[in-house]
Amino acid sequence: MKVRALVLFLATFFCVHLMYDWWWRPRFQVYIGEENGWLDGPWLSFIIVLIISVFITLTLIQLKRRRFNLYFIYVSYSLYFVTMIFFLFFKSVGSYGYYIGITILIDELKEGKIVEALFNILYFVPLGMLMTRLKRSFFFLVSLLGLFLIEISQYSLELGYFDTNDILLNFIGLYLGRFLWLQLNNEIELYR
Repeated sequence: MKVRALVLFLATFFCVHLMYDWWWRPRFQVYIGEENGWLDGPWLSFIIVLIISVFITLTLIQLKRRRFNLYFIYVSYSLYFVTMIFFLFFKSVGSYGYYIGITILIDELKEGKIVEALFNILYFVPLGMLMTRLKRSFFFLVSLLGLFLIEISQYSLELGYFDTNDILLNFIGLYLGRFLWLQLNNEIELYR
């Protein structure tokens, strides 16, 4: 089993490294702004690829076994919330404004700029998985109110843009996460 896990890790590391260099890093630099250049350092790139590879390998092993370690989940969500706070409140410090309507989203999708839209959806899936205990109507209320407050905070504190498209896409991610966990919940065992 250890040999399989090592082979899985090496394959995952190779794939993540390729995706990071060819696809993720150039798009991510556009997303957060290229003026910092902090993604270009070789050690930071290696650490990012290593963390993502370990996470994916451990997730795949646990998915195959249909058993998830609670400590792994706690550590994963801790890292998730730290990065979420960064992306929500510190990636656009000093720039603010507002976009109301979905025309900008439609124009970006027509131009093939789908990365930010996908990121806005996928990044809220894990949070939606945590919200499965809420009744459906309360889930809708808490989700939309929370997302609205995030966007208002970004605008009023000059930490980003108030964007109705973000509210829509983030809500889709929350709902998708809730739906996925409700489907998987009976098939996965949690243990310490």
